[in-house]
Amino acid sequence: MSETYKLIQWPAIIKLHADDELIFVLDAAELANDAALHQMQLQAQDKLIDSTGATYRISNRPALALAPTDLTLSLDAVENLLQLHLSNNGTCCVAKFHANSIREALLSVFA
Repeated sequence: MSETYKLIQWPAIIKLHADDELIFVLDAAELANDAALHQMQLQAQDKLIDSTGATYRISNRPALALAPTDLTLSLDAVENLLQLHLSNNGTCCVAKFHANSIREALLSVFA
């Protein structure tokens, strides 16, 4: 496992470019062992977002790799991503979705 994995505050989500669906990742082991993720055609704009809003470029060619970026998302920005995700899954009243932290938001949607 790379040193970058140690920087990530778990859980995290993967935001694929031009897709409102999010992929939940509970911990480093799950990320490292997710066969489907390793098979995906990831794009340069795809990113992993951790429980603090820190973002990482994610690629899987030739192997799964993460690189920190200078971008940190706010709670509001992450809530907006989660609202789009929930809406695409048919959840109603997503505009009312709110959490006190990014970690709480991720766990309330995916746990």
